[in-house]
Parts: sequence; structure tokens; C-alpha cells
Amino acid sequence: MSCTKGQGSRFTVIIPCQVSSLSQVDFIASPVMHPPSIQRALIIEDSESAANQISRYLQELGATTVIHPWGQGVINAVLETKPDLIILDILLPDLPGWDVLIELKSNPLTKDIPVVIISIVDDRPKGFALGAADYLVKPINRIQLQQSLNGIMGIVEKVQTTALVIANHQKIKAPLIVLAEDNEAIIITMLSYLEAYGLRMAIARNGLEAVHLIKQCPPELVLMDIQMPEMDGLEAIRQIRADSSFANLPIIALTALAMPDDRERCFNAGANEYLTKPVRLKQVRQLIQQYLPYWQLP
Repeated sequence: MSCTKGQGSRFTVIIPCQVSSLSQVDFIASPVMHPPSIQRALIIEDSESAANQISRYLQELGATTVIHPWGQGVINAVLETKPDLIILDILLPDLPGWDVLIELKSNPLTKDIPVVIISIVDDRPKGFALGAADYLVKPINRIQLQQSLNGIMGIVEKVQTTALVIANHQKIKAPLIVLAEDNEAIIITMLSYLEAYGLRMAIARNGLEAVHLIKQCPPELVLMDIQMPEMDGLEAIRQIRADSSFANLPIIALTALAMPDDRERCFNAGANEYLTKPVRLKQVRQLIQQYLPYWQLP
């Protein structure tokens, strides 16, 4: 069979497509990542390869990075570089990273700078108890780091642009929502959706982390997955309610458990609401608005 240029059959395929607006989103879908507001980061890491990898990830987000490979002299390095973020390894050649974290959080000049631990040492409860903003276990990738930074810093600009003005012209700080969830796809999508409404988000990947995080940084509302490793959501809710200062904290249980007795177990543990997965994002937004009426969601 011979082929002649310019001759043959032409086929046209039309595929219908319907685009929904944000307010019409029902189920969790593909995430949209928002770059966090970081201009300068200090990386306390003695491994050259690890430090360069983290530095490269941060530079992709537009941040300038400074690497400090020792525990000694950290305070001076912070005061000199004035970072928006500190990345800290635990296994340093001269001092344990725990001592460095304690020093940073006990100094009034450095205590408010978020510290993200990135280490092969897996001791998240200790890290959160000492004041870490997040805890990642090596090896990490750029997606994990960006998820972390979105959770602790990604809404700074949104807070400034969406804050409500009251009589004395002060700004109301956006509500902090703690999301306790171990499914990374759900974490990314929840962050993207709720941050778009100007809410601040903090992430815990199991019940134990959630309890430590809530005690360290009391939120206005908690979204609590029930089936999580180390400590499940039910036990986490019980421990939170055991602290009288969190008696009125709204807790919304998110779970794949759908039996009638599962619902009762959530309420008996102390949950205010119960949503079954797959979670409708619009329903989550409506419940947040119901429990936080002072913050008007679009």
C-alpha cells in the first residue's frame, strides 16, 4: 500500500467536559499546592547532601537559604540571618538537636520562629512537646516538605488580606484548624480547599501528634480522623476532652466507619459532629462556619 502526502482520512473526536466552580465541589479531588511565604530559611544540618537537598527544595519555593552544620552558635546564626523558618536535624556532630530546639524556644528573640525537624530519628511526640512546628522523618521529598510548610506558613498573606476590621482597626487573626489525618491525598486537598477560605491549618498525622499539637497550639476547631496509627481518633478525642480547657473545643470526626454504633462511639468520646468518608468539602466548610460564626467564609 502506498502513502501520498496530503491524502487520507481525517477524524474529529469531541469529548464533553463540564467544569464546576469551587462552591460546587462535592468530593475530595486533585490538590492544588500553594507556595508558602518564606523569604529566608536557616538549615541546621551537618550532612552536606541532606542540607543541599533541603536547600534546593526551599529555593524552588523562592526562599534564600543559609546552612549551619553545627549545634553550637545557632542563636547567633539566627540573629544574623533573621530567617522566617528553621530546619533542624536531631543528629548533629556537637550537640543533640533536642538541646538546640530547647535553646531556640527558650530565647525570646528566636522562640516565635517556626522550627521544622527533619531527621532519621523518629520521635514526633518529643519534637512537638519541645515546640517543633512540624516533624518529618528522612528520607523526605519536595512534596512532603511543601505539605508541611503549607500547613504552618502557607496562609500568612491570606490572613493579611482577608482579616476582618473591627472598631479599633485591629485585625482578627484567622481561625486555626487542626487536621488530624494520615492519608496524604486527603491532607493535601483539605489544605488547598480550606486555606483558600483564609483559614490557618496545622497537621497531625496520628492521634498522639494531634493531642500534643492541640495542647501546644490551641486551635479553634479540630477535624479528627478516627482510624490513625499509634493512637486512634477516639482515644485522641478522649484525651483532649480530659483537659477542661478544651471542654468547648469543636471536634468534627471524619471516618470511614459508617455503622450506627460507630457514630455513637464518636459522640461518646466527645465529638461534636460526625462525617463519613468520602467527605464532602462543602459540608466541612458549612460545619466550620456553623461553629465559627465570627469568621465569614465566602
